[in-house]
Amino acid sequence: MPILTAIRRFRLGMGPLNLLLLGLGGLYLYAWLRQSTRHHGKSGDELDAIHGELSYSPIEGLTLPPIEIKELAWL
Repeated sequence: MPILTAIRRFRLGMGPLNLLLLGLGGLYLYAWLRQSTRHHGKSGDELDAIHGELSYSPIEGLTLPPIEIKELAWL
């Protein structure tokens, strides 16, 4: 089989696959753009601030002093 004939058959066979991949990529991009980046609390309302005390224990038996968090509204 001549090389040009093989290339043409390969291109014809790949056409539908390329269209499918293009469609799936577009669908993924559409879903990614529509996703919500807002954070919601347990009751479903949007969180716009956090306050409380944060403690960190990097290894068992060692706990760093707690940090008080007041009204962080960067969410």
